[in-house]
Amino acid sequence: MKMMKQYSIKEIFLFVASYKVLAVSWGLALFGVIYMSYSAKTMFSYFGVAESREVNISSKHPVSIKQVHVISGQRVGQGQLILELERPDLALQINLMTSELKDLESQLRVNNILHKEIESIRFARVRGEESNSNPIINQIDQLKKRLNSLKEEDKNLKIYSQFEGKVGSINFKPGEEVSPFTTIMSLHGFNPSYIKGMIHERIHHKAYKGQEVKIISLSDPDKFVMAQVVSVGSRIIPFPSRLQKTGTAETWGREILIEIPTQNAFLLGEKVYIKTQAKKAGVINKIAERI
Repeated sequence: MKMMKQYSIKEIFLFVASYKVLAVSWGLALFGVIYMSYSAKTMFSYFGVAESREVNISSKHPVSIKQVHVISGQRVGQGQLILELERPDLALQINLMTSELKDLESQLRVNNILHKEIESIRFARVRGEESNSNPIINQIDQLKKRLNSLKEEDKNLKIYSQFEGKVGSINFKPGEEVSPFTTIMSLHGFNPSYIKGMIHERIHHKAYKGQEVKIISLSDPDKFVMAQVVSVGSRIIPFPSRLQKTGTAETWGREILIEIPTQNAFLLGEKVYIKTQAKKAGVINKIAERI
């Protein structure tokens, strides 16, 4: 009869420990598979196009074109004079108010001269008390305020570029009349300042304002920037043809606007890949943070 082998305490301890290590290893491996599977499901991507800031210049009043200082396609710097407008009604109001102001100031001077001829201390004291309520002085003050406001509007008839960019379309020539809110000229930035993307309606709920995303060039994966979603469309609309997959039925989704750093290597109109990750929730996220 064979005798049972005797194991030392050290050997028993090493045997149990090896099984614990194996169990922990299998547990971590299983968790890794589950976590990677979960992450793959939460990550998603969509396409967009790099676009630049565009400003359409117009006036809320009827105007005429006095002078155009640029041509279409010309590069302009910030603060550069690009356009001068005219408002005949504004010029007429300024002239009438200026004339009225001069008449009132002349009338006030005459009144002051008449008052000075009366050398009465009592009257002088009364005059001092009533000077603030003098109707002529009040009229002059009100008129000056209105005149300053009109002169400020007149200054705004000289249009300066608010940023460095390029002149787009010029729709009117000097001497032509322009109706209110009609685009006179457009300006474009040199570099893309935002990405306009479209996310499919099936996953539209995964995009939200403030979401961090990675913008990657389709032509050069090494060219990318980190950015943030600034706006999510409030309705489902058709994809533009540029973002529509060839040979597929019409696709619908939500428009996403993403602001990108002004210093970037993207070209205007360049198609890009938008990669992001949906919000993680629940136990998986909490466990992942502890690893």
